[in-house]
Amino acid sequence: MGISILQLSDLHFTQANNSILKKIEKVVDAIKNEIEDSTYLFLVFSGDIAFSGNKSEYEIAERFIYDLKDKISAYVKDIRIELIFTPGNHDCDFSDNQEVRNILIDKILKDPSSITEQLILTCTAVQKDFFEFVEKLNSKENIMHELSNALFRRYNYNIDGYKLAFNSYNLAWVSKKNESQSEIVYPTSFINKSDISNDEYDLTISLFHHPLHWLEHSNMRQFKELINSTSNIVLSGHEHTHSAKKESKINNENHIEYIESGVLQDLHDIDNSSFNLININLNDNKQDIIEFNWNVNLYEKKDTYNDIELPFRKKSIYQLKDNYKNKINTMGLKVSHPTKDNMTLEDIFIYQDVTAINTNKKQISASLESSSEQLKNIHMLGHTIIYGAETSGKTSLIRMLQLKYKRDGLVPIVINGKDIKSNDFHANKIKTFILKAFKTQYEHTLQTISSFEQLDKNQIILFVDDFQDSSLNTEYKSVLITNLLKLNYDNLVIFAHDSLLLEATTESLLAKSLVDFNHYQLLELGHKLREKMIRKWISLGKETEIDHKDLIFIAREKSKSINTTIGYNIVPAYPIYILTLLQALEANDSHMLEKSSYGHYYHFLIMQYLNADKLMKISDINTIMKYTSTLAFECLKNKKYTFTYQDLLAFDKVYCQEKLFDPTFNIIEKL
Repeated sequence: MGISILQLSDLHFTQANNSILKKIEKVVDAIKNEIEDSTYLFLVFSGDIAFSGNKSEYEIAERFIYDLKDKISAYVKDIRIELIFTPGNHDCDFSDNQEVRNILIDKILKDPSSITEQLILTCTAVQKDFFEFVEKLNSKENIMHELSNALFRRYNYNIDGYKLAFNSYNLAWVSKKNESQSEIVYPTSFINKSDISNDEYDLTISLFHHPLHWLEHSNMRQFKELINSTSNIVLSGHEHTHSAKKESKINNENHIEYIESGVLQDLHDIDNSSFNLININLNDNKQDIIEFNWNVNLYEKKDTYNDIELPFRKKSIYQLKDNYKNKINTMGLKVSHPTKDNMTLEDIFIYQDVTAINTNKKQISASLESSSEQLKNIHMLGHTIIYGAETSGKTSLIRMLQLKYKRDGLVPIVINGKDIKSNDFHANKIKTFILKAFKTQYEHTLQTISSFEQLDKNQIILFVDDFQDSSLNTEYKSVLITNLLKLNYDNLVIFAHDSLLLEATTESLLAKSLVDFNHYQLLELGHKLREKMIRKWISLGKETEIDHKDLIFIAREKSKSINTTIGYNIVPAYPIYILTLLQALEANDSHMLEKSSYGHYYHFLIMQYLNADKLMKISDINTIMKYTSTLAFECLKNKKYTFTYQDLLAFDKVYCQEKLFDPTFNIIEKL
């Protein structure tokens, strides 16, 4: 299984006299027999595609790229060609007055902490034509839009089971017309390392234009740490010289490759032209790195490194089952969005605020609010319990934290309170239901299970959801927690209904077992978080198209309507209700939800689900309502709240017999 990377850097297209246009066929001749065994060819442009960053130059670059693709495809017919970009300093259009921008950049250099989103938008305005050019050519389906912005772009690929990622960093956002080394600052705080450091990926390739020593010294250390901890191969350009080196730490068996490309088009010397080709054999974990240099009338190999060990990171042996991973990333309800099909939880999820609860009655302290996003820092987990109302978003938070920590290479396990039975408080029983949860959520063999049982406890994170639903009474809930703590798990996070809050923070046995826990309560969404969720909703499916000003305007209008509705009635500002209102606004049904109660919201969601495929007849909807009402009554009467498919079939048979009912459609399948 082979892939190839053609690294082209410093193309410097101008409006005239582009010598590289006459060398396109020579580029193809140089690589065509080298890539015959590859199924994918990635054309990676590591900056300076244009010379002055203006539209007319990109139009020439676009024709060059299409011509290059066509000629390669004509010879290697079954190869799939993908385009990956990062901007360089010449991709900035400095034709307008830069006085204000230069003042801002000087301010950034003196105080990097002053960087804001608005400042980034101002500084990247000079790259407008570059961004428009890239949008025409990018493979949009391979871009992770939720991670991508003006300073960073993530491309994901799954090639016959091998997962590849390209991380493109925009170092040129603070480039000046006359720039010097150590004058670039990249705000690493705007990148969440855990989001891009995913142990499920076999190979991560990072690209940026300027080599590391062009960054301001202290910022260079921060940026290099980010790159080294999230990359296998690093591609750059700018200095018009080729180099390839390997870097590793003494105590780390993984290594990182830094590959710098020479200049493809030197406007001062038409004979100075070079590029790199990297051929990767994913099955053998080997690669060839070839530098091609122009010599008289063809590109010849200059430096060649054959059968180099590929810098794969070792994948964790603990992998979530695909069906489980898909399940925890689903919305849990039918969501209709105008531009985004198959919306996932990650698409719309935001971290709610929490308030710390003081359980020490001898101390008087103010209520401290913070973001639940702090739980993404493992040092903030420890032993924690979080309370929240029904439908407040507790389960969604657990799911996102499990995905996050799994990507960090840890083994997060979710235990549902309903699965904790009356005799599960013993230490040996606890080990059994933890292992059962592991086998339910993770791919496993006998070897994997043995390895898990021997794994350091600090590598495992236990999440307990709906703790209040355990069959245990209060006394034995406290015994369960005490025995859990005796197993010495560093990170144990319990989620429970608000109804447990009083008992867990007073002079009860349960409170004593939780005395060393951090206690938090999940809050409703305030104005800022509501607007953040609304902006996410508006941007979905058109992240690369919607203008920032339009986004702000549309979000403001939707916020007014939603804030009015929330302010007038008893509906809480939890994500599920904001989501329901957003759907209602899209369907122009917002009047139906004004001054309404929970029941109206659930009714709206039910109707959205029933009519998702096609509009149902009113008689059929009434049939379903009567059917589900009877089923709900059976739940209450028998105190049975979970059903297998066979249970539903049995209920359906009895219902049809007792009601002399012969449905015209399969109700169970519809539900």
